[in-house]
Amino acid sequence: MFLIRILNIIFLIALAFQIPVAFADEAYVIDGILDDEKVLKIESEISTLPNIKTIEFRNCYGMKSKNINQLDRLVNLFDGMKLNTAVKGVCARECALLFMLGNNKTLLKPDPGKVTVVVLHSLLSDDNEFLVNESKRIFGLIEKHSAGKIPASFFDRLFEVGDDIGGIAIYRESSSSDTNAFFSTGRKSKPVPVPGFVLDKLDIKKEQ
Repeated sequence: MFLIRILNIIFLIALAFQIPVAFADEAYVIDGILDDEKVLKIESEISTLPNIKTIEFRNCYGMKSKNINQLDRLVNLFDGMKLNTAVKGVCARECALLFMLGNNKTLLKPDPGKVTVVVLHSLLSDDNEFLVNESKRIFGLIEKHSAGKIPASFFDRLFEVGDDIGGIAIYRESSSSDTNAFFSTGRKSKPVPVPGFVLDKLDIKKEQ
């Protein structure tokens, strides 16, 4: 009986410390495409894990659903909790906008032979029409979280994009010393540099 009681105490202690041990000094990792189940899981877990300060996106390609209310809930969560964000690999569409909401934003070292890049698009309706007001709301929050270093006007060119290939791509490593960002209107458009968008002058860090 004494042994059973001791084992029960050990179990309760382990249970009490399970969450801090699992997540202490670690990022909360989000990967792949965000479907409804993943979004609900993120909402429920992040809000109950006070030790989580950083959200890491690993090869995230946006949201499966174009449910703007669903995205708004994540935007409000990131905005309210003042989370840091990081990217490893590719981060695109809605996930890229969420990354840009980080209080501190970091581009991590990619796996060998890969790149770390954030690909920004405006929000679209089910009919692939620009959701201008909804997009501009998020652009304004990004400006706020960067203390004005990344102005909302930087994203206006996204409303010129004609297909899912175009957008603003922000690379961890750039072939240009003048910028880390390149813009394209679509698959028939050659990417052009966005002058002055250098990581160390803005609000985006690079893992060394």
